Amino acid sequence: RFADYVRECRPAAVVATHITAANVAVGARMLTGQDFPIVCVPTDYEAEGLWPHLRFMAFPALAVALPKSAMTVKLLRGSILGELGQDYIRTAYSKGNSRGSALRRHVLRNAMIPVVTFLAMAIGDIMAGSIVVEQVFGVPGLGRVLISSINNRDYPVVQAIVVLLAAAVVGCNFLADLLYRAMDPRIERT
Repeated sequence: RFADYVRECRPAAVVATHITAANVAVGARMLTGQDFPIVCVPTDYEAEGLWPHLRFMAFPALAVALPKSAMTVKLLRGSILGELGQDYIRTAYSKGNSRGSALRRHVLRNAMIPVVTFLAMAIGDIMAGSIVVEQVFGVPGLGRVLISSINNRDYPVVQAIVVLLAAAVVGCNFLADLLYRAMDPRIERT
C-alpha cells in the first residue's frame, strides 16, 4: 500500500533532515579521500564532452541536494497523510476512481502546494550551502569568487553577488506563485 510506503520513509527522512550540506561534503571527502577521481576537479577545463565535467560534480551535487531532498520527502509525506483523510478523497473513491487515480489526481495535486512553497524558500539555503560545498571540494564557482572578494575587500563584487543571489531567490518565489495557479485553479489572482 502507498500509505505503508509513506510511513516507512519516516526514519530515513528524520535522520537526513538534520544533516547540513557542509556535513555531507566533509563526510564524502573523508570517506573517499582527496585523490578519489570523482572528488578532484579536472585541470583541463576545455575537455570535450559532458562526462569530464559531470564526473567531478557528483559528490558536490549530492552534498547540496541530500539535506533538502530529505526535508522535501518528509514534508510531502506529511501533506499526503493529511490529504488522505479528507472528505473529497472518500468522494473520489465512491465515484469509482481507483486508488492510483485518486492519489494522482486529487491527493498529490493538493499535497504539492506546501512542497512547492518549501522548495521556493529553500533556494536561498541551497545557494548558501553551495558556497560552503564549493570550498570543501575546491570547485571553482560563484562561492569561491565571493570568498576571495570578501578577503580582498572587493565590495562591489560582493554586492553584485549578493544582489544576484537575492534576485534568484525572488525569481524562484515568483515562479512558485505561478505554479500555485497552475496546480490549483481555485487560487485566484490577487
